[in-house]
Formats: sequence, C-alpha cells, structure tokens
Amino acid sequence: KLSSTALKMDDTLNISITVKNSGQTAGSETVQIYLRDEVSTLTRPVKELIRFKKLSLKPGEQRTIRFKLNASELGFYNGEGKYLLEPGWFSLFAGHSSADKNMLKARFELKK
Repeated sequence: KLSSTALKMDDTLNISITVKNSGQTAGSETVQIYLRDEVSTLTRPVKELIRFKKLSLKPGEQRTIRFKLNASELGFYNGEGKYLLEPGWFSLFAGHSSADKNMLKARFELKK
C-alpha cells in the first residue's frame, strides 16, 4: 500500500506491506522493494533495489512493515555529474527476490 499515488518533489512516500507466515513452522523472510523509473532521459535499471528488511515470523503470525521513500531519492546523476529529479511515473515492486514472479506492484507519479 502506498500513502499516495501522486508525490511532489519535496514529499515522502510511505510504503506498507503485510507479510504472513501461512506455514506450520517459524520462518524468516527478506522483503525487498524495487523501483522502476518508467520514462527517463537516461536508461535506468529495470528493477533497482531501494529497500529491504528481514523479519522472522511464528506460524500464523502476520506483520506489517513500513518503508519511507523521499522524492529526492528518485533522481539520478547524468553524464555531466548533475543530479536530476524528473517528474513522471514510477513503479514499485515488493517480493522476496528480483526474480519473484508474484511480486506486488504499485505505481505513483512524481509531479513538479
């Protein structure tokens, strides 16, 4: 879940994910958050790891974990060493690895 689908240049996005151990034994999971800039003046990674958290859960236990993402972190350096923060659409993915075929997905727009 995202706190908003529209983010201004000086805002912070709150991300929350609920994880449940549906098994019969205790286990641990590493929740990973990946970012994709959908359109950029430079080629960006398809999935860029931006946050992760490892947690242990008892059988049947459910926990919500939270991450914060500042709009200023969405930028990148161009070939001249200048930091650019471009408005546009971004996708967030959450899962246990970048190859997870069942990743959760959400989109938001960075606005001027």
